[in-house]
Amino acid sequence: MGICSCSCQDEPVLKLQVVCAVRPSAGLRSRRAAVNFAILTQSKQDGAKIAQCFAADGVACQYFDCSQALLVALRALSYALLLIDTASFETMGGELLGWCASYPGRAPKLIVYGRFADRDSMFRAFAAGASDVLVGGLDQNEMYLRVRRALRVLPERGAEPERLALGPYQLDRTQRALRRDGQGIELSEREFTMAWLFFSTPGTFFSKRKLATLLAPAEQECSARTVEQHVYQLRRKLGIGRDGVVRLRTIYSLGYKLEVSAPAAGL
Repeated sequence: MGICSCSCQDEPVLKLQVVCAVRPSAGLRSRRAAVNFAILTQSKQDGAKIAQCFAADGVACQYFDCSQALLVALRALSYALLLIDTASFETMGGELLGWCASYPGRAPKLIVYGRFADRDSMFRAFAAGASDVLVGGLDQNEMYLRVRRALRVLPERGAEPERLALGPYQLDRTQRALRRDGQGIELSEREFTMAWLFFSTPGTFFSKRKLATLLAPAEQECSARTVEQHVYQLRRKLGIGRDGVVRLRTIYSLGYKLEVSAPAAGL
């Protein structure tokens, strides 16, 4: 059975290894490379059952019981899918979503499974970017079909660029650097994450709630205020709106959207 267990008590960099399953079939395996799945759950039994689902497809499954070890793995390996149970999603999902927002081209597709508290908790999973949810006990047949659907029906995401140019701004995700007209602007980690999110998806509305989840998952009670402060600092440091080319609009006090005027269309 293709499963490797990684824990926060391990030394993640040294312990990580890819364990290939038995015989590949035409189901999920790529002709170019093995397919890797990551599983975040406190239940080793769940991890083993999920790995068993895809053993015949040559899928390498890795089981994690904490988000820190998983984040180390995400930086080192490429995963096609991330499976998280509901308990882990509620307690550890915010940190992972923040990483996925910073590196959307490397982020795996997400499926959340387990017993949801209510309908709103399912909506939260989809709002966080989940491709699908599995409600109730872990059924291996349903898991297999939902995963195949998520990986084959949804359009493939091309590799995300490491650099962006929009109006007078240039962003380098590898260096975590942002420049305006060639002049470097010092940003905090969260400010750069927010800048990349807006500049890589101009015209997309982001609610304060979603931004709070991505940027400050631990600050639930003051998350809206935290987001407002980050947006204020971003506007101030970047001088957004000064030239009329790029604007970061507030939408009915609910969230924000980056808009680009016609002169920047050729960039």
